[in-house]
Amino acid sequence: MLAEVPEEIQNIVEPIILFGVPFVEIIKTAKDKNIDLIVIGTHGRTGLAHMLIGSVAEKIVRKAPCPVLTIKIKEKDK
Repeated sequence: MLAEVPEEIQNIVEPIILFGVPFVEIIKTAKDKNIDLIVIGTHGRTGLAHMLIGSVAEKIVRKAPCPVLTIKIKEKDK
């Protein structure tokens, strides 16, 4: 994953691997590390799928202590 980050910003981007409930761990880490920006991919689910599965990205956007950049993942990128 870090190999995909352009070399000129590798010193300012810190990939972090977490275990637990995704949105809880991401919010906690953002607060603990005073993160400037969260970048997260979204699946773009709507309707019943969104209601049943929920949206980690949506929970993060609502509760994050910093700006959140969401990027919709294209079907071919999955």
